[in-house]
Amino acid sequence: MMSMGLHKKKLTLLHVPTSRILQTRVDKLVYGSVVYCVCEELVRLNNTLLDEFYGKKVLILINRCYKVFCPKPRMPKKLIRR
Repeated sequence: MMSMGLHKKKLTLLHVPTSRILQTRVDKLVYGSVVYCVCEELVRLNNTLLDEFYGKKVLILINRCYKVFCPKPRMPKKLIRR
């Protein structure tokens, strides 16, 4: 998630070293595991349900919910001289 915020690019399986955790499907995760708890927390902060991501990969869940942690910076206000 940090690399998505730093490089401002969408994270894909091509950018990540081969990781089986990011390629596993959400419904195949073991209940109570660290990855399952992280997914639950991301979904809770994004105000969605975990059921929406069943059958999808963990990486897709991260891509859809990372904006909670990496919001776009606001543009600074321009001062107007009068």
